[in-house]
Amino acid sequence: MKRRTLLQAGAAAAWPLVHAGAARAEAGYPSKPVRILVPYTTGQSADLFGRMVAIELGKLWPQQVFIDNKGGGASIPGMLAGRNAAPDGYTLTVGGSGPMAINPGLYGKKLPYDPLADFIPVHGLFLSPLVVLAHPSAGIDSFRQLVESAKRKPGAEKWGVAGLGTSPHLAGELIKAKAQIDVVAVPYRGSGVMLSDLLGGQVTLGVDTVSAAISYVRSGQLKALAVTSAKRVPQLPDVPTVAESGFPGVEAVGWAGFLLPLHTPPAVVAAAEQGIHHVMSDPAIQEAMTQRGALPDLRGGGAFGAFVKAEVPKWTELIVANGIKVDQ
Repeated sequence: MKRRTLLQAGAAAAWPLVHAGAARAEAGYPSKPVRILVPYTTGQSADLFGRMVAIELGKLWPQQVFIDNKGGGASIPGMLAGRNAAPDGYTLTVGGSGPMAINPGLYGKKLPYDPLADFIPVHGLFLSPLVVLAHPSAGIDSFRQLVESAKRKPGAEKWGVAGLGTSPHLAGELIKAKAQIDVVAVPYRGSGVMLSDLLGGQVTLGVDTVSAAISYVRSGQLKALAVTSAKRVPQLPDVPTVAESGFPGVEAVGWAGFLLPLHTPPAVVAAAEQGIHHVMSDPAIQEAMTQRGALPDLRGGGAFGAFVKAEVPKWTELIVANGIKVDQ
């Protein structure tokens, strides 16, 4: 894929490329090893792409850059560790759509951190488009057919999702609200288990990330009915968006980006942002992310922060309006 297309996919504004020397010189940063705290288990997208960036930052900066996974607990322990780290720039946190935008609606005042008040946005990492899937046995070949079937038989159609409160689950609820249909969400303990049942026909519909499902779509084992992003995704160019299918207002993607604790000095934030942007501007990094079903996010702290600020009320309103709850 051409670099220009990738830049557009990342929704980045024009930004001059930063030379390695300039990234290091700002504020004398870094002068010791840098930890990237990932509040997810190994193998997930935030971990995979965070490691890609960490490796390249370790080449760019004269210091070790390493990943520290603190998964589990709806990402709350990991986010708390990031919030409570010394505000000196040496602990970056990879905050994703779940802990940053969905948890506030699910946990309300019980959430022990504030995604907007406790962190400084530094730079985007990736966007993860979602896709509505069908097993061939469902006899559904388009998103419109799915809507028609759901309207004929309210509550009869079911789609699998990778757990309650996840991006696929919330994207499905947004689709239901906009299309005014009743489809039952069947929660699984992770994407892999859900896709296994979908491939076996135990459940005939599903919502998942493009990165998780793309190999099965390409092999013909599953049908991609629509993507939930604002535009078609380069990995599935022939698959329409939900909006193109006649239901505007559906825009839902998983995402992640880099954060620093509140009170980190502005010069250190700028140096970290410049270094990450230098790495993210590498066409090889962009291509590696795209090949794995994600879109590289080249937004700096200001644009990424504005995006997060809009995501929190969007998902909180949907969660509250539909009474979505998780075990607490």
